[in-house]
Amino acid sequence: MYDSREQEVVYERMRPIEGVSARVPILMCPDDLDFSCSLIIAEVMPVGDLVRWLRLGIDKTMTIDPKEVGKEVSWFEELHPMAFDRTDYEACVREFEKLHDA
Repeated sequence: MYDSREQEVVYERMRPIEGVSARVPILMCPDDLDFSCSLIIAEVMPVGDLVRWLRLGIDKTMTIDPKEVGKEVSWFEELHPMAFDRTDYEACVREFEKLHDA
């Protein structure tokens, strides 16, 4: 990601507050590396020892403000919620940040 405002949104939302869901951009077009192209959103919520991905979808938000991304999502109905061990999830987030910041 090149836009520092978009980085801030991703980093903040990857670590939502316990019991509160956040719509996290998890996959973007590799050609642009920004929010202007196809963007997959995960609705993420930490609960106890787990981090749950409640649903996944394609962002349909029409805005240039990175803080607005994920307001309009076309959710994939055929996908089921997923759960990850919180320790593993947080290790993955740290590895992403380390690789991204390199």
